[in-house]
Amino acid sequence: MTSGGAFGDNVGGGNEIMNERLNEVLESKEVLIFDFDGTMTGTEHFNYLVHKKNWKKYGIDLTEDEYKKVMGKTVVDLKERIKDDYGDINAQVLINEYVNGFLELTKNEDLTMYPFVQQALQNSDGKKIYILSNQSTRIIDACIEKWGIRDKFEKIISLMDLKDLKKIDYYRDTEKYFGAPQADCVLFEDTQKNIDDGMSCGIYTVAVKHQFNNPVADLIIDVTSKGSECCQCKCCHK
Repeated sequence: MTSGGAFGDNVGGGNEIMNERLNEVLESKEVLIFDFDGTMTGTEHFNYLVHKKNWKKYGIDLTEDEYKKVMGKTVVDLKERIKDDYGDINAQVLINEYVNGFLELTKNEDLTMYPFVQQALQNSDGKKIYILSNQSTRIIDACIEKWGIRDKFEKIISLMDLKDLKKIDYYRDTEKYFGAPQADCVLFEDTQKNIDDGMSCGIYTVAVKHQFNNPVADLIIDVTSKGSECCQCKCCHK
């Protein structure tokens, strides 16, 4: 069964212009850095269902409109939403509830990878590929194992597990964390702040455009049109 509803389906396909532009970028870079949620796959429907179920334990009937206000926040950030009414709930309890709920949901619903990610991985032989995400390592591992791409990645870096660092810390010192200077890295992201931070550090950025964002980046891959992924690079869209 495929997830959908108001938060939409995972979409993908092929587009010759998009393929050509993405391949040009991949040929010139040594390191690929992928965000996970909203970048490799459309997780928001899953996230909403899990949070809605879990928040009921604290007397909150989470609507889609309310969820959109906190969408993209970490589980630790979300506890601030309920702290005033329900006390300072242990963050690890909320994290465990979320991760376990998400993994349980994947047993019955399909969470598919965006096709452009498969294309990027297939055309990146000899390159170092990382996942840098706020998502749980357990969730990322479960998904990429299911997709059969676990062996493609040098490392999964979960900021849910490493609370003392932010993404920009990694962008600022790519030689330390990824073994290459910023000019040799390409960042795949869907959150504008992270895109801006990456660009400010001299990293080439590929933004994934979906129904919840309108990103500005060096290259934009639009996954909002069902059955196609479209390049919106500066060369093609003036």
